Amino acid sequence: LALLEAAVPETFTNYGLNFTKRCVAELREWQLGFYSFLYERLYAGAHKPTILRVERLREELQATLSLLGCLPNECADDFLNHAPPLNASPHEEASRYFDDRLTALVADRDRTVVDRYRYAL
Repeated sequence: LALLEAAVPETFTNYGLNFTKRCVAELREWQLGFYSFLYERLYAGAHKPTILRVERLREELQATLSLLGCLPNECADDFLNHAPPLNASPHEEASRYFDDRLTALVADRDRTVVDRYRYAL
C-alpha cells in the first residue's frame, strides 16, 4: 500500500483510478481487499444493487433488462447474442499470476465480492 499511496495524488483528479492518499489510508484502515473496498464505498447502504460481471456482461445484461421490463430491440438483441467479443484480451489462469499466499490473502480480504458474485480463486 505504501507504493500505491506514494503514486496517488492528494486530491481527486476525476480521471484514471481517481484514488487519493486518503483513500489509501482508508483501504489500510478497513483491511479489505481492493475490490471489496471499492464495492463498499460505492454501494454501502444500497438495497440489492444490480451489478453485472464484465466476464458475463452480455448474458447478465439481457437478464437484467428482462427483469426491468426493458427488453432490447431486435438489433441490440442480435448484437448481444451473436457479435464476437470486443476489446477482449487473453489471460492466463489465475495461478500463473498469484502464488498460494497471495491467493489466500485476496480470498480473505475480498471475501465480500468473491462470495457475493460467486468467484473462485
